[in-house]
Amino acid sequence: MNFYTIGHVTEDIVPRSHVSGAVVYSAVAAMKLGFRAHIITKIPQKHPYVRQLEKMGIVVYPLPIRQSNIKKGLTSFKNFFSKDGNREQVVTDTQERITVEDLDFFPSFPDNSVILIASVVAEVEEALFPILEKLGYFTATPQGYFRKIQKSGKVKQIVWRKISSLSYSRITVFSEEDITINNSGFSRKLLLERLIMHSSVTVLTCGRNGSLVYKNTPKEPIRIKAFELSSNEPVNLSGAGDVYATAFIIHFLQYQDLKEAALFASLYASLKIAEKEKLGGIGASTVPSLLTIKKFICGNKSRIGNFLRSNNSKILRVPHFPS
Repeated sequence: MNFYTIGHVTEDIVPRSHVSGAVVYSAVAAMKLGFRAHIITKIPQKHPYVRQLEKMGIVVYPLPIRQSNIKKGLTSFKNFFSKDGNREQVVTDTQERITVEDLDFFPSFPDNSVILIASVVAEVEEALFPILEKLGYFTATPQGYFRKIQKSGKVKQIVWRKISSLSYSRITVFSEEDITINNSGFSRKLLLERLIMHSSVTVLTCGRNGSLVYKNTPKEPIRIKAFELSSNEPVNLSGAGDVYATAFIIHFLQYQDLKEAALFASLYASLKIAEKEKLGGIGASTVPSLLTIKKFICGNKSRIGNFLRSNNSKILRVPHFPS
């Protein structure tokens, strides 16, 4: 099966420059969970990151860049995390948007493809949503639409004015950070309710507090406690929400069980955070493989059992889509 992510491949400058972005983490996770992974993006065709991603097994479709002043650039971030997991972001460069004008350069989507809008700076035009919804299993991680880049480069959370665009999304995943907006008169509760009402399935990730899964209504969400890491395990939060979303989508596609999908996604994201994929390097190289997951489950039966009991569950199946 095929998994297409759409958005900017980015460069993370901290701790040292490396390929990043929601599309990258999501595509790598999809590949490691058995899908053929693709990225549709704005990136110079001969940029080293294209070759790097292709070596990892991901197909990259670099769309034409029309603005001559950014033909060599990438959207670039500096991410700083506090001890409690809060993030400060600074954008040092941006690439141009992906718009309806780019559709002629999109690949053909095979039947039953997953299409994920993985935005980091609102770079995918919302007018594409109703078109893409007809071409595959359309999903979204809309974090970028809640961001405004200030003159200093710092990212400020804002209210997305086109939330109704999510009515085309089968599954939408976003975080508490995305809707934490410091604005007088702002109601987070009302914003969350609007998000939930527009998407068929909505998942709100809450870091150490787990996640909430909503199906069409803000009432009676499925509450999932997070898989707890021990104090001696490393913490690398970059990309955790992206791999959570991908794991949730893929698990739900196979088993059609919202609670179990959230349980698996919680474990998968925790293994990414704790860098259980011992390959060295940074960024997407820390995304766990199926083998890593299975070995962890087999070698940590007590921890897995405690996790399941804390969520009143008895089973945790691992997806097994053939690549």
